[in-house]
Amino acid sequence: KAISEQRQQEKALSQELRQQIRSVRSAITQELDKEATDMEKVNSLIAQMKDLTGKRIEQQIQGIIALKKILTPEQFKALNEKRMQDKRHKGGKR
Repeated sequence: KAISEQRQQEKALSQELRQQIRSVRSAITQELDKEATDMEKVNSLIAQMKDLTGKRIEQQIQGIIALKKILTPEQFKALNEKRMQDKRHKGGKR
């Protein structure tokens, strides 16, 4: 149950960050497609993208740490082995 709750929280945060990243990526594309590109705006959007990407990485690591607090070392190891096995079967994609 604790894992399920943790995953739900992580999923909600992850979805929000992915949506923000898509939005910024779209804004960058729109700006680059303009005849007169505003480089100041592009640079600002790039900074936003870097910040969001960093937050996404931090969120992923926090999720791993939360799992380690819930699971025993043996359970955590088994979960990681299963994830790696699943990745191999899916061609490395999540």
